[in-house]
Amino acid sequence: MTRLNVYLAEEHVGVLDRDGGGELRFTYLPGATPISLSLPYREEPFEEGECYPFFEGVLPEEQQRKAIERSTHVSASDVFSLLDLLGGEVAGAVRILREGEDPASPPQGAPPGPLQDNSLGELLETLPRRPMLAGEGELRLSLAGAQTKLPVCLTDGRVRLPAPGEPTTHIIKPAIPGYPAITENEAFMMRLAAEVGLPVAHVEARRLVAEKGPRTYLLVARYDREVRDGRVVRLHQEDFCQALGISSIYKYEANLGPGLSRCRRVLFDHSMKPAADARTFLDAVLFNLLVGNGDAHAKNFSLLHTAHGVRLAPLYDLLSTLYYPSLAPVMAMAIAGKFRFSEVDRLALEEGAKAIGLARTYLTKRLDRLRDLLPAAAASVAADLSGKGLDDAVLERLEQLVMDRIGRLAPELG
Repeated sequence: MTRLNVYLAEEHVGVLDRDGGGELRFTYLPGATPISLSLPYREEPFEEGECYPFFEGVLPEEQQRKAIERSTHVSASDVFSLLDLLGGEVAGAVRILREGEDPASPPQGAPPGPLQDNSLGELLETLPRRPMLAGEGELRLSLAGAQTKLPVCLTDGRVRLPAPGEPTTHIIKPAIPGYPAITENEAFMMRLAAEVGLPVAHVEARRLVAEKGPRTYLLVARYDREVRDGRVVRLHQEDFCQALGISSIYKYEANLGPGLSRCRRVLFDHSMKPAADARTFLDAVLFNLLVGNGDAHAKNFSLLHTAHGVRLAPLYDLLSTLYYPSLAPVMAMAIAGKFRFSEVDRLALEEGAKAIGLARTYLTKRLDRLRDLLPAAAASVAADLSGKGLDDAVLERLEQLVMDRIGRLAPELG
């Protein structure tokens, strides 16, 4: 394969190929709609240094690519070949299709049937060895991130695999070895964020009982999909690293990645409602501080490209990293130069708000409101998730973690 066709929904917008030295090159078709803020329309091709961050950014990361390499013999460092293998269904409305593939043609035949518990259990067991089911059948699926996950569809509330070319509607996130109760953790924190008024992707924690024993997984509704007249439509989105032209290996600020100020610049330069989105972004920063989420890096914030303009996307991948003693108590983005949770005080938060372009008065209002809402919200979420096949003792510990965090931060934050 020497070239791949890049579509935005059903519009053929450009061609991705490799130059004589094997490096990526992306060329827009005349008058095409741009696919990224970091790749504005122009007639001359984008060389690898310019287009690599966006295209690499739709692929799984780190150990996921290594596992794909072991199962398919496609090199983890060969982004072009990985896109050829996986790029048919990715985040947003971009599709990376092979020569002869028609993005407008409907999936052939009846969609696959819902997966029974045993089949779904086997699939969840397969994913760590073969992420995205890479190389199996005609499916070409990809999602960014270091965690095991898989795009799927729902039929009458039951999980099924998509037909080749069919838009997926949900994402499955199975448990992660070495991080016990990750399903309870993320379900709790995502639901908690929604309970206190933050815009988040809808999640549902599920438990299945298969022959090899019970398993839990998180089912996440895709905010980049929409049903119109009974048809699932892809909505375009990109994460902050892609929008800034930064490779995923630099997603953490301590590793040269974006911090609060650069994220603010993205919002104020491109959002159709920059002040509102900046306020939501600050709410997310405060929430992550209060619950101890140290993994809120630049790939865990995204922009939605709507018909009316660019907006901050709903929040996702919220959890408490402080729940795991093996993880360093540091944040992905510094607040006023401070990376450790324990170093953040009221003055640092005021500087952080300023970096996002917001006044101290707004910070005070939102911080006080979140601290007032979180205790009752945490109790409500724990009660709502209890008795649904999850570990109730973990839910109690997560509720207590939130309470302890608020109590411990009260003197520092004033």
